[in-house]
Amino acid sequence: MFDLLDPALFRPFRITCTDLNRSFLARLEERLVRCGLNATVLEDDIEHTELESEPDLLVATLLLEHIDWRRGVEVFAGLRPATCGIIIQENPEGMTTAVTIGRRIPPSIAKAVEIAHSTLDPHDKLLAAFEERGYKCRTTYAQEVDDGKRLIAVLFLRQNSRS
Repeated sequence: MFDLLDPALFRPFRITCTDLNRSFLARLEERLVRCGLNATVLEDDIEHTELESEPDLLVATLLLEHIDWRRGVEVFAGLRPATCGIIIQENPEGMTTAVTIGRRIPPSIAKAVEIAHSTLDPHDKLLAAFEERGYKCRTTYAQEVDDGKRLIAVLFLRQNSRS
């Protein structure tokens, strides 16, 4: 994300970044320094998170493919962010794995792929699950990426109890 957006957009905010993998976090910390950003970086399991509730914005990038996505939606809704941005991967017809078979990938990702088997569900199921928990889809954006895949970004807004 920091490669695609001007880091100045993030400077006015208190940022917390999490991952289960400490080596991924170390690389993230290096990126944050290069971008001139200050953030709290935590090792955290989103399915059993210790994040503070009611953030202004929660962003999950390519996370739901690697956990029980329904549990992820429950956790996100339980944190009660005002806005929730989710980026998921959509595969071309017939491709069932998150990582393209035969693609050369870094050793850390190859190891993770051996252990965790990703699940990819259509984003219409994601929209319905968030709606059931009081979040309305504000906008959706799709970007074509390698191997015929698409990244789908969805922005959800928490609805007031009056709406």
